[in-house]
Amino acid sequence: MFFQRYRFRWSLIAAIAAVLGAVLLYEYYGIRIETDILASLPRHDPVLADAHRVIRHLPAQNRLIVDVTGRGTDLKPVPREMLVAGADLIEAGLRESGLFREVGTGQMETLFPDLVARVAGHLPLLFDGPQLEAQIAPLLAPSELRRILAEDLKALQGLEGIGQADLIARDPLGLRNLVLARMSQLLPSRDAQLYRGKILSRDGGHLLIMAELKGSATDTTYSRAIPILIKTLGEKLNGQVQSRGIRFILTPAGSTGPRWTTRMPPGGT
Repeated sequence: MFFQRYRFRWSLIAAIAAVLGAVLLYEYYGIRIETDILASLPRHDPVLADAHRVIRHLPAQNRLIVDVTGRGTDLKPVPREMLVAGADLIEAGLRESGLFREVGTGQMETLFPDLVARVAGHLPLLFDGPQLEAQIAPLLAPSELRRILAEDLKALQGLEGIGQADLIARDPLGLRNLVLARMSQLLPSRDAQLYRGKILSRDGGHLLIMAELKGSATDTTYSRAIPILIKTLGEKLNGQVQSRGIRFILTPAGSTGPRWTTRMPPGGT
């Protein structure tokens, strides 16, 4: 009866359906939720525009640094090998998360041989007159030349000399080491050491893990996900060593927002 009293205007219904469909498609493809907090800053003010530019191009902001340390039941630091093994698990979890472009010092390790080769190939440009008199002239004494060449020969006869023949032939006096020592002053800390590809404190009690985000640290997508990720990885790591009376402490800093730390309860377990 209802359908007999009212006539449907199919053309109008089709037009409404087409308009609604177009609106839905626009909302699906054309509307995007902005999670980057910098996008909400006004750009018309010169001061805010400069601040936006500085924050956007600040290299350190997109890096995550995690300090890893471990303690036993006696509250003494765990051995370096165990600390490195725990860091390997954390780095693997960071890579699997898909949030980071690079994890660890792998890229720096691959660039170091090229850096050494470039330094050895440009030695005449890397020393001035006073440096030549103070650092190079003493090495030209006959006794020093014999000692250095004897060390080069010993190195070539050992495993550490594999692949070093060309480098030693280009720089038999090891002048590259003087240049690299000057470049080490660019490091933020002189109390760090490299051990099995990891950055450790001089006493071996702390290990630093560095990671670079795929996006910007001002994106709240990362600031929400990273603390949860660090907490999950810390719980997973401590779950594996709990039976051995060991507790790892993870302290993230950088692009993580609020800091999260796995604290050791009294008694060490």
